[in-house]
Amino acid sequence: MVRDRSECTDVLTMKPVIIPYNSMLAILDRALRNAGLAPSYCQQEFEDIETGEQETGILLTHVEQPHPMHIFPKKHLPKVGVLGFVNGAEPGKGTVPLHTIVPEENDILALAYVIEGLYQGDFSTTLMKGEQIPGLRVLLQSYKVIKEDLQKKTYTLLIK
Repeated sequence: MVRDRSECTDVLTMKPVIIPYNSMLAILDRALRNAGLAPSYCQQEFEDIETGEQETGILLTHVEQPHPMHIFPKKHLPKVGVLGFVNGAEPGKGTVPLHTIVPEENDILALAYVIEGLYQGDFSTTLMKGEQIPGLRVLLQSYKVIKEDLQKKTYTLLIK
């Protein structure tokens, strides 16, 4: 989740970054674009909470429609981030960058805006019950990974 979005908006130029075609981030990018949505990305350094080492990750900051400022109160915007889910769970409990995760065929991927500190639910249970949970707005409810998604080649993202 993006904790300091200012790092992602300072740069005005877009640059290409190569990631694995079969990564969760590449698959979600294609699914969002196929649905007519425009995801935005940035590259950000962060400290791995398990190892304490500095790492660089590609973060999905927002999707143009719906943009988080149109669905959450303004006071929550600094804490809005995007979480990806595989089979209803956050990979690595949110500590693993999505471009490093390779799902398996038939896995179900989902993507949601969350407000850090407000969202406390279980994503898979929420979807099954059809509940509305405070601090959660689903962007992509369920994308089933198919064999074609898992090709071992490269994929290019444009990031800020």
